[in-house]
Amino acid sequence: MLWVDLALQAFRDVRAQAAVTLQRGYNAVVCDSVVPETVIDAALELCFPQSIGEHGRGIITFVGRDGATYRVLRDFATAGAQLYAFEPTRRQFLPVAEGAVAVGAALKEQLAVESRDVLADTFTLTADHLPASETPRPPNPAARARLTAIEAKIAAQARGRQLEVQLDQMTQRKLEVDDAINERAVSADRLKRAEVGLAPYAQLSVLPDDFLAFYEDAMEKERHKRSDLVRWQHEHEEYERLVRAAEESPIMKDWRVIGGVLAGVTAVGVGLWLGGTFRYIAFLDIPAFGLATFALWQNLSHREALAIARKRLAASDRRREQIESRDAEVIAKAHELAAMVGFSSVDEVRETMKALAAAKAEASEARRAYQEAEDDPELQRLREEKTALESATRAVEKELATMGMSGSDVGVLQAEASSLRRLLGIREERADELSRTFELALQHFGGDATQAAMLLTQRATQFIGHMTAKKLTRIEVDIDGGMAVVGAGGVQAPQLLPAPWRELVILAVRGALLTSLPPERRLPFVVGPLELSTPGGDDLLRRYLGVIAQAGVQVVHLIDRPARAQGAPNLTRFVVRA
Repeated sequence: MLWVDLALQAFRDVRAQAAVTLQRGYNAVVCDSVVPETVIDAALELCFPQSIGEHGRGIITFVGRDGATYRVLRDFATAGAQLYAFEPTRRQFLPVAEGAVAVGAALKEQLAVESRDVLADTFTLTADHLPASETPRPPNPAARARLTAIEAKIAAQARGRQLEVQLDQMTQRKLEVDDAINERAVSADRLKRAEVGLAPYAQLSVLPDDFLAFYEDAMEKERHKRSDLVRWQHEHEEYERLVRAAEESPIMKDWRVIGGVLAGVTAVGVGLWLGGTFRYIAFLDIPAFGLATFALWQNLSHREALAIARKRLAASDRRREQIESRDAEVIAKAHELAAMVGFSSVDEVRETMKALAAAKAEASEARRAYQEAEDDPELQRLREEKTALESATRAVEKELATMGMSGSDVGVLQAEASSLRRLLGIREERADELSRTFELALQHFGGDATQAAMLLTQRATQFIGHMTAKKLTRIEVDIDGGMAVVGAGGVQAPQLLPAPWRELVILAVRGALLTSLPPERRLPFVVGPLELSTPGGDDLLRRYLGVIAQAGVQVVHLIDRPARAQGAPNLTRFVVRA
């Protein structure tokens, strides 16, 4: 990757506009009117457009790993970002991506590093990286008071950010606890659904538990009763027909028969009394007499049948009363209960009672499961944790409500604090630089400790011998990150060396890391104004950076005056325009 130019507007101490054009190899950039940290931070922000909160805008043009030329435009106060690619045939920049997230994702492919921290720690070098002794500065009470006030504000904002992170973590944990509670307390929802399922059957509470069997039995008895009444009706109609037939009495015919019989008897008597031939005529009435006698006997029999029919009809009426009164109370009770809940048929009762039994069974099982869940000690612990999280969240939110500093204010304050520290000669504490460099090497070499140790040992040895004129001959890097320096006095730990030589060891290991990277992973190496405590430090630093540039790494050396970079191949100025 090769930077072509960098331009800033209204960013930190760049009150108007400032720009610089860069070349391949070693670039010495004079920053006599711009704080070098402003240039470094702006470049990092342009390469990793993910953070917001700074004022101003910036543009950076670079040649990517694919050989194409790209340009990034940033509005530091928002998440606005645009990435353009130069189209040679049309001789203009065409849009590639828009938005900080999209541009950041596209740039990662060209930068070949995963984070801004890795980019900054690997490819930037400032005075804070070196253990040079502090230069005595004259007392400045006003500057120190201002620095104290700024540090208090920055600490308050840091506390706010810490609280925001803590709040996010507690919120995330609360969501996890809620999910765990919902998983374990699912039976509560089941119980609610079961109770809702029982609600439509509340009116059935007036029915006995055996109502279905009772109702089916009553309806069966009612069917038998109706069947018996139908049969009784047929029998009754038959008895009524017999009675009507018997009541059709042949009274008149009876008197004729009797009259005929009397006439025949008279005729016989007269014939016998007269005697002679007349007595034979009298015998002619004997058949009529017999027929009349038979008719009379038949009439008497018919009257007996009528009496019997009437007796049967009366018995039939009594049987009807018995049928109608049979099981009347049971049937009436069944109909009364069914009417109370709106049942109209056995099928409806059967289906409803079946559904009620299923709902009761589900409710019983849901109550059992709910009770088991409630008795679970883990659920109780989760609820207690949720209560504690809610209380802690309210406390953090209350504390955050008292803080009102914006991110842009912090950026300005941090820049002012850095300037004040340099003014007062206060150096910022850093972690052990050698250990950090080995950790970076592991990241760049895919976690291969053996390869990282071997490459750093080989290249660092070359650097240290050149920088110390063979007074230090070797730097050995172990696979666990430990380092040892071999010189005329034997083997020593870097931390035990005098400060000037320890600076050279740090530079040698950093140079070893840069030159060990494959070409496609090399990014511009930005170096701030350094004052090495080694005699001839400026000349030594220029030669050191020249070696790195010859290895194919673009060097951007920020200096405060041109004399600090005499003989640099490319000397330019960060031009500020009103």
